[in-house]
Amino acid sequence: MSSINSAKTPPPQPNSAMLATMNVAEDLKTNVASDARSNMNSVVRTSSESTNGSSVSFSEKSQYSSFKNVKTTTMSFAQSTRKLHISAAGVLSAECLLADGKSWRVSTFDLYKYLGIIHGELKWGYKDFHHASESFRIEGTKLVVKCKLNGGQTKECWFDLAIKLRVDNGVIIVIEYHKGLSTMFSEVPWMKFKVVAEPDFSVFATHSVMQATMQKIAQSTVEHVSAQMTSVMSQAIAQAIEVVAKSAFEHISQIMEVMVQDLSIDAQAHASVNTASKLQISHQNILSNGDVKDALPPRMPPSIQSPQQSIVPYFDAPVPAPGFDIGLQGYIAPGYNPSIDIEKISKATKVEDTDELALIGIFAHLGSLPMAVLSATYEAKTGQSLDEVLKSVTSGYFAETLHGLVCGPLWYDVELLQSAIEASGKDTLFLTEILVDRTWSDRQHLSKAYQVRYGRDLQADIDLDGKTKQMFDMILSANPPLENGPVDPLQVESDVTALYKAGQGKLGTDEIAFCEVIINRSRIHLTAVCNAYGKKYQSLTKVIKSVFSGHMQQALLFIVNGAKSKHTMGPGVWRDAKMLEKSMKGKGIRDMELVRRIIRYHWNKPRFEEIKKAYHQKYSTTLDGRISGEIGGDYMRIMVAIAKGV
Repeated sequence: MSSINSAKTPPPQPNSAMLATMNVAEDLKTNVASDARSNMNSVVRTSSESTNGSSVSFSEKSQYSSFKNVKTTTMSFAQSTRKLHISAAGVLSAECLLADGKSWRVSTFDLYKYLGIIHGELKWGYKDFHHASESFRIEGTKLVVKCKLNGGQTKECWFDLAIKLRVDNGVIIVIEYHKGLSTMFSEVPWMKFKVVAEPDFSVFATHSVMQATMQKIAQSTVEHVSAQMTSVMSQAIAQAIEVVAKSAFEHISQIMEVMVQDLSIDAQAHASVNTASKLQISHQNILSNGDVKDALPPRMPPSIQSPQQSIVPYFDAPVPAPGFDIGLQGYIAPGYNPSIDIEKISKATKVEDTDELALIGIFAHLGSLPMAVLSATYEAKTGQSLDEVLKSVTSGYFAETLHGLVCGPLWYDVELLQSAIEASGKDTLFLTEILVDRTWSDRQHLSKAYQVRYGRDLQADIDLDGKTKQMFDMILSANPPLENGPVDPLQVESDVTALYKAGQGKLGTDEIAFCEVIINRSRIHLTAVCNAYGKKYQSLTKVIKSVFSGHMQQALLFIVNGAKSKHTMGPGVWRDAKMLEKSMKGKGIRDMELVRRIIRYHWNKPRFEEIKKAYHQKYSTTLDGRISGEIGGDYMRIMVAIAKGV
């Protein structure tokens, strides 16, 4: 039999199966071989077989030549690129390998047109990732992005560019997958290859080289299909979640509209009760004198009993978000029925002599969310402010304690803050206690609540002088790192040096440079700084006392004393225990300070227990015992009840 490549015998025309196979080979060489995750050094290797002196092969141009001429060396995106860089505009640049395998040239790729940030994750097929990120960088073949989240938080996410990009003769291009793979499986009779001559094709089909080649093609194809399926399914799941969430929201809205219509028939309330309040007074008969009769738990489907988006953490206690109307969604405190307490309050405040013990039994033990629900529901049912009713029948510090409890953690701080601001510097201590050493989230909620209550900007209202004003501006805008982050020893050493140069190591203190370190570091980092500074120089608190005075000294000491690791308590626990003792120490108790601190500390039950343990450890007496020895009457009884927590 003559050679297939003989000039006398023109090569036969390939059939449809062979054309499909050759197209697949081209696709595999161009696409599958470029899949970075396969990391195959060769998808289609040199294959040659001689039968009766005849050599059989096919090429990219659907022409026959020797198998030894068909060599496809594949390289990953990482192997074919170097010196990757991403610009601020989201444009990727890199030196890319040319087809000769030796030369390099610079290529750019508009990455921002293909990548976007969706729900805190980098997603291919979207745009403008650089607009929704705080920073981004290239690590290897990965794009690492610090995404911006709601509430000012950030999250680091990444995307491996090798999944979607490859290099074609020095140019960065997107990997595209063709229909050849489908044709390869559905149309080509793989186990019955006929190339040109078939004296005994079974020898060719069962040859080890051919079998190894087919096995690698199949393996690469499975990996490619799996990757594509994963990408498509991820996008489909994300879209499905959006659709389901939207549908659920519409469904809940319809349910609530029906409920409002239904309950409006049964509810008979004071003229001031609005439609939202009706959800709270289903099947309750309110007498003309305001007494509540046969109060039943309000009805609400379980699916909408916990509107988590309406609850925010403040001072580590859950509170209704500023501006949130509890009237429509009063079930922010599952398991609590305010109707029972409302009836008790009605009886305790309407007898000839107010039943203070009954009021203590109600208010001393309610958590922040039940307290908010009670206050809102009471006003909805009676048309009267619970706070105003209690003020009308109580007096003194007993009345002030009830007032602080009814306000709740956030709104009581807003009121105290306004009082401290109006004091024109006379109440700087509470300005410090409320604003300083708080999380960024706490200050955001406080500022928003202040704006809602008084219609003014908090930062603009704080009228202080010179560098003290600068310090409080820094405090209000500070966003220190998260507490669970690692401590960088090099940064600690750098901060120690900066504090020394700004304070005791300088003739004339650089107050702002000193404040910048103290205010903008996490507590865990600042603890390490305090320890390192003390070992290298002297106690940081002594330095602050020696180089600062007045309000700046007060604020800086408050922060540092909250971070010191002298005792194994939580952040600020030992400091706050000492602040409580300060309220009762010496001649004449500072009643207002005691009331404010007890109320503010008690909302966070676990932390309040730590404060009480620290107090007992330092002063060898219980907090409630100390209080009962300093004050008396109903004022003493409610304060002791709060301190005991029972």
